[in-house]
Amino acid sequence: MHLSCVILIQDPELLAYVRVLQILIKESAGSSFNMDNWVPHITIGHGINISEEQLTDLQEEIGGFLKNQPPLMLPVKGFCVMKKATTKPPYLPHVINISLEPTMQIRYLSKSICSILEKYPVNWSFSGENGIDFLRLTLASRDLTEKGAKWFAHYSKANSCLIKNILVGSVALVQFKEKSRVFYEQELRANI
Repeated sequence: MHLSCVILIQDPELLAYVRVLQILIKESAGSSFNMDNWVPHITIGHGINISEEQLTDLQEEIGGFLKNQPPLMLPVKGFCVMKKATTKPPYLPHVINISLEPTMQIRYLSKSICSILEKYPVNWSFSGENGIDFLRLTLASRDLTEKGAKWFAHYSKANSCLIKNILVGSVALVQFKEKSRVFYEQELRANI
């Protein structure tokens, strides 16, 4: 199975804002796949291939690391429109993201999770990025056309992202096919 490690978006205000942006993208750029099929999330690292038999070990290893990690705030950089976004299938020619600032705390969290994930074959990866520094909340991807990406690039020059920080409170393993399916979620519980 193909899994990704993600931070699920749980803040109701942020979820509402993401959905408003996705509706705007659907109405103006014609892209609705992410809105219709995936839970809003921040991807950590690259997608992996894993067998059902390996899933429990992966959950235990990630859970063991995360149980001692505190919740943290992740600053938002702004909007980002990418071309030729992935290097392996599913190829994504255009992607719209909310780009995030890789703080020291999130870099540590991401690097530690990526070191666990690298034991498994990579299923997909973003072009030219290491999966640690390039943190993003994807708004539109699979059905986003070049015309739609250009429209959003113009939109983002005139409109700044209204969210300034995102609270990271849990990490999950999610399977993204046509619909997203959460296999495992671990809250960050340690005291700051």
